[in-house]
Amino acid sequence: MNQEYNISVEHGFIIGSIHGKALTMLKDTDYSSLQQCDTLEDVIVKLTSTPYQKYLTEEAIVTKKQFKTQLIKCLTSEFDELCQTSNKDLEIVLNFFRDQFRIQNFVFLLASKEEEPNLDKSFEKIEKIGDFSELCALKVANDMNDVFKFCVENTFLEKFYRTIHFEREIKDNDMQVIQSLLLKGLFNDVYQKVLDIPSLYYFRTILQMEGDRRIIEIVINSLESSDIVGKQREILFPEVSSIDLGMRAKLATCTSMDELRGVVSSHSVLRRIVTVEDDQIVNELAALEVEKYWHSFGYFNDISCVYSYLKLKEQEIKNILWTVECISLQKRDFIKNIIVQKNLIENN
Repeated sequence: MNQEYNISVEHGFIIGSIHGKALTMLKDTDYSSLQQCDTLEDVIVKLTSTPYQKYLTEEAIVTKKQFKTQLIKCLTSEFDELCQTSNKDLEIVLNFFRDQFRIQNFVFLLASKEEEPNLDKSFEKIEKIGDFSELCALKVANDMNDVFKFCVENTFLEKFYRTIHFEREIKDNDMQVIQSLLLKGLFNDVYQKVLDIPSLYYFRTILQMEGDRRIIEIVINSLESSDIVGKQREILFPEVSSIDLGMRAKLATCTSMDELRGVVSSHSVLRRIVTVEDDQIVNELAALEVEKYWHSFGYFNDISCVYSYLKLKEQEIKNILWTVECISLQKRDFIKNIIVQKNLIENN
């Protein structure tokens, strides 16, 4: 009882605030309204009654790139505000959210190095929420030894980086493998940190679901690879997952989408992807994650809902951008591919 009281005192305000923010997220009716728009200007008008209003009206927006920048600015601002009120437990959640973007940026810039050594244009494409000062050092790095010395050493990346074998020449490394191994290290590290934290009980479930998604994506992305199969594929799988060892071994040897479906057909959750088309499997995995995020709001004194809110906000922005893209290309039939969040707290 004392432990629950202490958690409530320490996290009560932030949990209440996040529940309030979740109630302002777009609902089915809002998405239906956006789908009736004919132009980017129409979409901006529809969004002026939402939390995006402040960011969409502070400067003139005439391109989709500007529009995306302002939507991301909204998410980044909310993230920064949460960091300012963060405590030790919440810091784990916020760092995990940000570090995934940091790894994505790091690998993207490494992959861009051969084609654009100075990386000036590539830096314009990175996710701002995942920027960190050492990334700039990649501009002067000539090989992976330089990368470690100037960009990795003494950063959050170092502990994961040291477990990976690299070829000295940047271009000789498989960036898909590097990203998978860095994320594997991150997932494992965070999972161990939250095991004994009562206020992050549900976060373990979220990590397992995201680990499941990572495994399925790795399988799909390597189905046609003769190098990333068997043990070479399985070593990329995050250990944090609800997929048992036997199923992981079978997934490691899959060579087709039909084999993948056959393996996961006995999994209590992932079997949902068995009945969808190949090009919709990733969307279905995202939908499963969205459900897990909403469920976190039902757990008492659990700050997992903070991470869930950020992920739901990230998905909401993807939905809006996808809708705008479909409208601009006059491909309205494809708007149905958005992942509409089922708000589980608005009627509570």
